[in-house]
Amino acid sequence: PDPSGGTHCVSTVNIAGQYNIHRTAEQCCERHFSYLNLATCVADSEQSVETARDTTVENSRRPDFYYPDLYGRDNCIYHNGYYDWMMGAYSDSYLF
Repeated sequence: PDPSGGTHCVSTVNIAGQYNIHRTAEQCCERHFSYLNLATCVADSEQSVETARDTTVENSRRPDFYYPDLYGRDNCIYHNGYYDWMMGAYSDSYLF
């Protein structure tokens, strides 16, 4: 399921690093959203994968910066995988 509360399935890992694996969007929607229209859930799930793919390509074009690891590792990461909110008004505090 979508960790942000959406009523569709996503192809990502949750913060704890534990996967909730289903072989197809249909299986995931049947398991977690059986009370919804299956076709809508599957379509939304498949669209979320396309959106994530587009976002990944877009983010790969951003410059690399050091930014804090927000998952408790007490270190910084040098990469372009920082959150969008770290840019703009907060960039002086989060991107180095």
